[in-house]
Parts: sequence; C-alpha cells; structure tokens
Amino acid sequence: MEFAGWFPPGGYDRVVTRGDVDGQAFYAFWLAGDEVVAGMHVNLWDDGIGPVQELIRSRKAVDADRLADPGTPIA
Repeated sequence: MEFAGWFPPGGYDRVVTRGDVDGQAFYAFWLAGDEVVAGMHVNLWDDGIGPVQELIRSRKAVDADRLADPGTPIA
C-alpha cells in the first residue's frame, strides 16, 4: 500500500474506490468537492502511486464516476 496527499479532519466529502476492494487490489481517492486531495493504492504495483500523485498535483476537477471506472485512465 502507498498513500499520497493530505487533508485536515473533515477535509474531504467522499471516498471513491476503483478496482477489486474484496480482492485487495484497488485504488481509493479522497475528494473535496471535485478535487482529489489524497489517494492510495493497495497491491497495484505496476502503476503504483505515480498516477495518484499526478492527479493530486494537477488539482484538476474529476468526475467521480469516471475516476471509479478501471477502463478510464487515472490522470
């Protein structure tokens, strides 16, 4: 597991997951409005945390449904 980003207590609105949570191979994204403020991956070592970090740094608005879709690129 790798984690990136930061938010204060109560500093996010929701968590969006992408992948197989039950199979323990997934991403999780913490959103404040439509911006990703933190994220992590569990057992997705091929892509790792890089795409999550890029998305956090970009501060661009995201669509939560697209973010949850494994067929859509993360960043």
